[in-house]
Amino acid sequence: MKKGFSLIELLVSLITISIIIASMAPVITHKLKQNRVALKSKSVKIDCAKEYGTDCMMCNEKSCLWCSTYINIPDGQYVDPSFGCERKNCQGKFGSTCTKCTKDYCLGCTGGYGYNNTNHSCIGCNAPYYSPGGSSGCLMCNQGYKYQNENLKTDCKECDSANGWFPNADRLGCTLKTCPKGYKREGTNCTPCQGNTYQPYDNYSGSSCYSCGSNSAPNSDHAGCHSTCESSSSCGSNQTYDGCHCVAKQASCDSDAVLIGSFCMKKRNAGDLGGPSISGISGVDKAECFSGTTTSSCNNVSGWDYDACKRTVCNWYAANAICKSIGWTLPTENHLESLQTYYYGVLNNSLQLCDNSGSSTVSKCTWSSGSCLGSYTNGSCMPDTIWGESISTNEALVGSLYSNGTRFAYYKNSVEAVLWKTLRAYSVRCVKDAY
Repeated sequence: MKKGFSLIELLVSLITISIIIASMAPVITHKLKQNRVALKSKSVKIDCAKEYGTDCMMCNEKSCLWCSTYINIPDGQYVDPSFGCERKNCQGKFGSTCTKCTKDYCLGCTGGYGYNNTNHSCIGCNAPYYSPGGSSGCLMCNQGYKYQNENLKTDCKECDSANGWFPNADRLGCTLKTCPKGYKREGTNCTPCQGNTYQPYDNYSGSSCYSCGSNSAPNSDHAGCHSTCESSSSCGSNQTYDGCHCVAKQASCDSDAVLIGSFCMKKRNAGDLGGPSISGISGVDKAECFSGTTTSSCNNVSGWDYDACKRTVCNWYAANAICKSIGWTLPTENHLESLQTYYYGVLNNSLQLCDNSGSSTVSKCTWSSGSCLGSYTNGSCMPDTIWGESISTNEALVGSLYSNGTRFAYYKNSVEAVLWKTLRAYSVRCVKDAY
């Protein structure tokens, strides 16, 4: 029994054959071009033009074995030497959807058709599937916001997610994502409105809430807003209404007055330069004022511009009439208490009140009985004291700097009140609410 070739013998044979073919290649190529060379074989020959056409480069007695048209075959065509070397369209053999093939198989499909590797065929892609063609199979529109509701498509459609449209679970269409009152859309979720915002609509597809604006705040469900304005009737005496809220009045005084807490007090006595006019006493019963009075002893603090030795003083009836004539009043008990609190802090240089002793910070203006000429017998001129408002006829309210210059005091006396109001002449410092 004859043995088969060993592996080494087979390898040696193949190398030998390759060397022989390589040495013959120039001759064979030249003869092939002229179709005049035949192989020394009974089954294979090169001179094939007569039987199979000029494109056939190698043949046997039954068919063409190699065609020149094999080289650079374009997509959509193939060559089957069994039937000649002519290039033919793939669609004629494998159908209108085939775009690439060999003589045996379809290798690629037109867009909208997926390639089946198993049976080398093209299958139509139905929604929500698509295919870009070629060797791609049918792909599903299941990425991002993609969908497809038509058959035989080359790509997907995209939902308008910016305006609230999102793909259905089956990817065959889009559904508008909506939210209830008080909520906004955030992607595929509904999130509540926050801060000073609201959302008043059901089935709302927007991605933002609305601002309540000034003077309003959102309701607890953020589905609307309510006003935060107060009623003007709720404003206090020291407040003003700005059209929505009660706000504190801005305390202010005229240039001839000083702010003391919440009220203003005139800087000068009535009748003096820069002070209220004493013409307001005209025709008032018992009213008298005395200008340019001189006390027995006085001195002025350095830097003051208001002479303590020459001050106008009036009795209570005149003082009350003067302040009322300009729309102001005499100080109340509360005003005098405030004056006591503020005076030695920041106001003594502004008001420049004097006392009957004097100090480094307060000018001296002593008083004496009968010094106000023209007044009733024993009438006293006392610029160190100021008149206060009297609630009743038998009451006299006055305020005065103590002679030790340490604090301001006020007192009421009902025993000789009527007589005091007539006979005593004090400084007149009108006051008014600063708001």
